[in-house]
Amino acid sequence: MKRTMPVIIAVLIALAGIFPAGNVKAEAPAARDMIGIIGAMDMEIESLKEAMDVATTTVIANMVFHEGKLGNKNVIVVKCGVGKVNAGICAQVLINTFGCTKIINTGVAGSLDNQINIGDIVVSLDAVQHDFDASAIGFKKGEIPYSG
Repeated sequence: MKRTMPVIIAVLIALAGIFPAGNVKAEAPAARDMIGIIGAMDMEIESLKEAMDVATTTVIANMVFHEGKLGNKNVIVVKCGVGKVNAGICAQVLINTFGCTKIINTGVAGSLDNQINIGDIVVSLDAVQHDFDASAIGFKKGEIPYSG
C-alpha cells in the first residue's frame, strides 16, 4: 500500500483539475485554486500530511484543516470523520471558508465487483443514497431529489 500511495495521490491531484467542487458562491473567499482533500480516518490522510509542507492548521467544527503545499499545488488536507453528514459539513467548510474550487474524497472503500482490486482507483460518475427513499413523491429509491 505504501508503494501505491504516491501514485494514488498523483492521480487524485490530476483528477482534481477535471472535477470542480461546484459553484462557489459570492460570499465564499476568492478562489485561490485550492484543492481540498477529505479523508474519514487518520490512516487516510497521514501520508498526505507527511508529504506536504503544512503552513497553517485551523480547527472548525472539530475538524483540523491542514493548509499548505503538496508539490506545487495549494491543498487543504482534513479528516472529517466517518459518514456522509461529516463529509458534507467538511466539504461545505472547504468551499465557504477556504474557497476550495476542487475537492477530492480519498479513503478506504469496499466493492462487490471482482474486477476491482485493492489499490484500484474508482472515479464515480453518479451518486445515490442507499438509505434515502423519496419514492412517495415520485423519485426512484436512492435517487437524490432535484440533484440533476
